[in-house]
Amino acid sequence: MSRARASEELLDGLHRALVLADDRIRVTLVPERGGDVHAVHDLRTGVDVLWKTPWGLQVRAGHGSPAGSAEAWLDSYAGGWQVLLPSGGGPSSHRGVDHPYHGEACSVPWAATVATDAGGGELVELSVHLAGSPLLLERTVSLVPGRGEVVLGERVTNEGDRRVEYMWVHHPAFGPPLVAPGARIRTSASTILADTALDGPGNPLEPGTSHPWPMVGTRDGRQLDLSLVPDASRGRLLLGYLSGFDEGVASIENDALDLACTLSWQLDTFPYAWLWQELGATAGAPWFGRAYTMAIEPATSFPATGLGGVASTTATHRTLEAGATAATELRLRLAAIGPSPVSPPREIELVDEIPLTVTCKVQRSEVRRRERERGLAGETVR
Repeated sequence: MSRARASEELLDGLHRALVLADDRIRVTLVPERGGDVHAVHDLRTGVDVLWKTPWGLQVRAGHGSPAGSAEAWLDSYAGGWQVLLPSGGGPSSHRGVDHPYHGEACSVPWAATVATDAGGGELVELSVHLAGSPLLLERTVSLVPGRGEVVLGERVTNEGDRRVEYMWVHHPAFGPPLVAPGARIRTSASTILADTALDGPGNPLEPGTSHPWPMVGTRDGRQLDLSLVPDASRGRLLLGYLSGFDEGVASIENDALDLACTLSWQLDTFPYAWLWQELGATAGAPWFGRAYTMAIEPATSFPATGLGGVASTTATHRTLEAGATAATELRLRLAAIGPSPVSPPREIELVDEIPLTVTCKVQRSEVRRRERERGLAGETVR
């Protein structure tokens, strides 16, 4: 079991990257591009679980997109994992401030240094002072020895003299080969609410409708398991908001790779998760059918209309008093599928004095049936 070590690389000959790696996982950070987590490699399978846009780190030039627009953001979007703060979605205006699409934090350079933890492993510390808000965002990126797990610890501090309203969203986009036909999403969410505005090609949900997760009623009257990833030939562009979590955990599992990618977060900070799927649906710009990705995005707020839109509708934004700090932690673990990471086994229970380790509700009649079949009455059933 090796300790984490940091190194520096130059991506595409232009972009300084910091790489944090041990013998299980390799994480690539690009501080100059909004502190992006650009890649997360599982060293057992060789898979990078984060999606990359067709143009990657190269900025698409010559489009003349208005500053702060979604088009301008996409011109420089390389895929990977961003933090959206103090606004997400949009663009929007709020209390006299114009917030660009997906907020300022993911569009400006961050400072980054390498430090050493108490166990002798290395970690990366990043920070940025926002210009459009009096907010300081600090992040520590570290690895958990022997677990194939990266930890993002974040702190937001209001350096101003009055309260600040904000949204806080994490935007990890996952892609092939992890995201593939037949891969599945596991989460304890109970509900998905379809976005009211985005109604893209192949969207199975009527905009603004709420459904139990994962079996949803489609607009043509069918039942659809939304946790299963379809193939690109069907095409799907969907944006929805997951809620009603028992715990802040969501996994993408791919049996063919024997790989589970599990994202976990603190529900008191992020009670919602945006689900964005662009699965070969958009034939025109900017994807031209080349996008096959989905993002599971822990969020303080919804919908994806920017801070101004949220404040005027759901009011799920947060407030940070002058001088106050909000802190949270997210983890991404890569592992062989094994038992479900979302619903770990509970303590041993007794059914008619037969000890039983369970991961789901087991009916007494089922226990009896298994006893008769095995002829093992009185012995442990597993």
